[in-house]
Formats: sequence, structure tokens, C-alpha cells
Amino acid sequence: MGGDPVIWAHIHGETLSVHSLVILEDGTYELQIYDRVLTPLGMDVNFRRYDDGILTRVISGNLARTED
Repeated sequence: MGGDPVIWAHIHGETLSVHSLVILEDGTYELQIYDRVLTPLGMDVNFRRYDDGILTRVISGNLARTED
């Protein structure tokens, strides 16, 4: 794979998930998953990162819609 990420997305219900997988030179891998859900007020965003199968980071947030 040459160190370049393989990226794919899917929709399950109201959630758009984007996955990014990188195989490292030592044979281990990094997987990042971004989940996005539209809400009446904006969007909920959740991020998870796995290093060789171990969950190493979780970030969650809410984005608010504004009017110009």
C-alpha cells in the first residue's frame, strides 16, 4: 500500500462514517473513524483512532448551525 491511506465511507441510518486505514512499514496499522450525524441544531461529530487495534483517542463534539 506504500504508506498511503485507504479511505472509504458508508451511511448507516443517519450516520455518515469515513474510515482511513494506513499500514505502517513495521506491519502495524492506524485506523481512524469519523462519524457525522446531522441534527436539528447542526451536526454531531465523533472521532476514534486505533493503533494496531488499540483504541488510543476519542474526540466528540457538536457543531452548531448559524445563519448568515
